[in-house]
Amino acid sequence: MKKVFGIICHRITNPLVCTINYLSSFSDNYIILHVDSKCDLGSFEFLSSENVHILQERVEVKWGGFSQIDATIKILKKASVLDFDYFFLISGDDIPCKSNHYMDNFLNEINLKNIVHYDSRDGVDNIAINRVKFKYPDYFFRKDKTTLEKIKCKAFRFFGFLCISNDYIKAANKGVKFFKGSNWISLNSKTLKSLVFFIEENTWYVDAFYSSYCCDEVFFHTALKFMGVVDFYIDKNKGSHDLRYIDWNTGPDYPRTLDASDLFKISNTMDLFARKFSPNETDDVLMHFIHKDSQGH
Repeated sequence: MKKVFGIICHRITNPLVCTINYLSSFSDNYIILHVDSKCDLGSFEFLSSENVHILQERVEVKWGGFSQIDATIKILKKASVLDFDYFFLISGDDIPCKSNHYMDNFLNEINLKNIVHYDSRDGVDNIAINRVKFKYPDYFFRKDKTTLEKIKCKAFRFFGFLCISNDYIKAANKGVKFFKGSNWISLNSKTLKSLVFFIEENTWYVDAFYSSYCCDEVFFHTALKFMGVVDFYIDKNKGSHDLRYIDWNTGPDYPRTLDASDLFKISNTMDLFARKFSPNETDDVLMHFIHKDSQGH
């Protein structure tokens, strides 16, 4: 099976190197790497190979801003011109927790359905709308906010009606309903190419997100629904359908930085990838699942 893996990263880490080395060892796999433009691209060139493409056109990724969407779009556009069956979007902190062989079999079993998690919690509709509805000031996009900036953010919640985006209104008037979910999406070839075509042909849709907040979790989910895509993989026994192992509960950081103590819990899931691991995690830990799974074939 021909698979494309789009990776968004901002530094060289052991998980990134191990993941690329493993996935690229299969000739049917193709890796597209977007490196934050704040980074020296030359230091990543050692990862380049016949089936590892490092994007030259890059964006400076800022937390919470449109740049996160833009980086993903650049990866999707590159993937759209390739001959492939399935696409995964992962981060530079991810590792595969299933073998390449397992992934191929699983994708065939689910008939290449799109693996996209939609948040269905109460109130999530309003959260998705509010992330697009307003033109958010720059201070919203700083992780380490000053006390004054925190006060400004709270004040904006009350006076945001003065900053409603005209582009949001235009999208809403076209019948767009906004959805939110995990930004780590996995798409079959038909869906990905249709998504890229939609983005390229409907600039009004992209415009609606330029001043949005944390909408890498909204942009693609909303577009897929608006396009009428229905072939999604759903496991009713799981709280999340993106098949990523991410620990938002244990701490001390959120999401938790995974290590050797998490291997048993990860191994008891059907998840295809796990994140995030320490940038200096050992190869033995990072390749644990691959070696274990490969022994069964």
